[in-house]
Amino acid sequence: MIIRAYDHRPNMHPFFVSILYCCHLYLGLEILLALAATPARAIFGLELEPQFNEPYLATSLQDFWGRRWNRVSTSILRTTIYNPISSIFTRVVGPSWAPLPAVVAAFVVSGLMHEVIFYYLTRAAPTWEVTWFFVLHGMCVVIEVLVKNAVTHRWQLHQEVSRL
Repeated sequence: MIIRAYDHRPNMHPFFVSILYCCHLYLGLEILLALAATPARAIFGLELEPQFNEPYLATSLQDFWGRRWNRVSTSILRTTIYNPISSIFTRVVGPSWAPLPAVVAAFVVSGLMHEVIFYYLTRAAPTWEVTWFFVLHGMCVVIEVLVKNAVTHRWQLHQEVSRL
């Protein structure tokens, strides 16, 4: 249905087209990864960790990127980028500020890796839009962390509001 809906894009509101792209991406990856996990389970007896944890129920960007979307990449980036950068910056700026540059570094590396993937898939010169997308989201997560730390125990959005 999603693929057939693309035929009607000129008649759709741009917001709905964006929602359509998001659903297509999520469902495509979910199906592709489930299909890849099936032979691994059948041939090798491996039970692979699910790639997603209901990302549509995320209550914040931090929840989405850290716990719900692409969990394997998140755990890899956490151990190879976030933890070492956080450890280095703990000595420089202290433990309360150290996670912030570590978050940005993890998002920058993720953006660069996505650029490399897109380059090898398309052989088109990088436009850096993907990297800037991840840099923007990294900065938004940092702002979210700062705001959460500033208003902790004083004010909290209802879960349904924050989910939007």
